[in-house]
Amino acid sequence: MTERNGELAGKVALITGAGQGIGEGIARRFVREGARVVVVDVNQAQVAALQREFPDRMLGVAADLSSAAAVESAFDAAVQRFGGVDVLVNCAMVRANMGIDRIRAADPASLAGFAASSGHTQRSSVMLRSVK
Repeated sequence: MTERNGELAGKVALITGAGQGIGEGIARRFVREGARVVVVDVNQAQVAALQREFPDRMLGVAADLSSAAAVESAFDAAVQRFGGVDVLVNCAMVRANMGIDRIRAADPASLAGFAASSGHTQRSSVMLRSVK
């Protein structure tokens, strides 16, 4: 199967946390399956490197997704470059290196990462184009 006629051919995916790890792996797989991918991460150098590697298939967007404006900006960039977004994959985490056993209601800093991640999921899901 070639990247142009894979299972995701013709689809546009926006993947958060795509600068490294699981998000990056998903982005690479989606490209192999034919998707055009908007890779979003707080680290500008990582998303720029991915875009250089796949210049026709990826768009790198550096963004802090705890900001509603940054979420909208990432979707605007996807629309400008690829015409919209069909698939949303959220791999971003605002606060890293913390086990779930350390998350407590009494620890607002711990909860902030989860709240921001859920908030950007809610804000961004309404921006997906309808799949017919």
